[in-house]
Amino acid sequence: MKQRLLGLCVLLVISLVGCAPLPKRDHHVGMWVSFLEYDEFDYQKDLQSQFDEFLNTARDWQVDRIYLHTTSFTNAYYPSKIFDQDKRFHKQDVFTDFIKKAHKENIQVYAWINPFRSYASKEIENGLVPQEKGSQAIYEWIKKNQECVRLVKDRYYLNPGYDEVLALLLKLQKEIYEDYDFDGIIFDDYFYPEGLDKRFDSYIYKTQQEEKSIEEFRRDRIDQLIQQSYELAHLYKKVFGVSTSGNLSLNKELLYADVEKWCKNHWLDFLQPQIYWGLEHASFPYENVLEQFEGIKNDVDLQVALAAYKVNTKDPFAKSGKDEWMNHHDRLATQTRIAYDHGVTTVSLFREGFLRKPELQEEKQALRQVIEERKK
Repeated sequence: MKQRLLGLCVLLVISLVGCAPLPKRDHHVGMWVSFLEYDEFDYQKDLQSQFDEFLNTARDWQVDRIYLHTTSFTNAYYPSKIFDQDKRFHKQDVFTDFIKKAHKENIQVYAWINPFRSYASKEIENGLVPQEKGSQAIYEWIKKNQECVRLVKDRYYLNPGYDEVLALLLKLQKEIYEDYDFDGIIFDDYFYPEGLDKRFDSYIYKTQQEEKSIEEFRRDRIDQLIQQSYELAHLYKKVFGVSTSGNLSLNKELLYADVEKWCKNHWLDFLQPQIYWGLEHASFPYENVLEQFEGIKNDVDLQVALAAYKVNTKDPFAKSGKDEWMNHHDRLATQTRIAYDHGVTTVSLFREGFLRKPELQEEKQALRQVIEERKK
């Protein structure tokens, strides 16, 4: 009888407090929740409950860091005064409740921003772009063919060369900090777009007072955004980091992101390169790339983003290692163990939708084992 009463009490406690919080630990697992997950929603059903399903995935994978897409294409997935909210959200705020629930379970939540990527040209041509608030300014820049927004291939990008563009992005971050209890902000690797030429920012470049090459000018502009974003985060007692490309040369030469300089000047709280290659990749073997970032991190917290989307797929760009993700079902776990051994504090998995796939069960069990090892 006492045992039955004890069992009933336990069930009552669970029903009252919800899921037990994850234990605090020194090694962490993150999960990316992108706009592609939002595209899978049934917008005729309750939006908040669908968001809460991300927490179920987090529990299943013992995730204690979530990177939540707040801005992907100069839009917003919350009621913003800076960018127009995605119309499918019907002006609903789902972030506040989600963050509260996550924090109760010792899960940190970061606002994920794509800083410069904007609308597709077809959206403009077909009149699909809202013309209000921040989006009105962007639409006017496009309409007047101003350099603040430039077309590259089939998509518009904000031009980092202009002070008003950087001010807009800082205003966006300030709004996020003031309206939500995010633990910090993370940018990913959409800085200057690949494939641009000098016409992208030729006018503003000619107005500069100092003698700099166009490449130096572009890196300097990204540097300014990174430094100012870091300072803004600390003003609000939050943290700021960037998930860069895993290719250091690509970062500096094509995206104009001088990651080594950011670390040297400590303009980041954490650096999370996207090392989306396997251990057997012919050109970018995982551990070699990890060691490159380890060599430049200075005292910045080094983290690593991993490619959950590659599990059970061929990787033709890996050449001799093309079948690695099909032949091994513990790649994420092995890469996590290697990362932790190199002093990495957090590995993150891209992205949530793939973690729900049944074919990742073996990977999940192997990763759990690594996490348990680190608790000892």
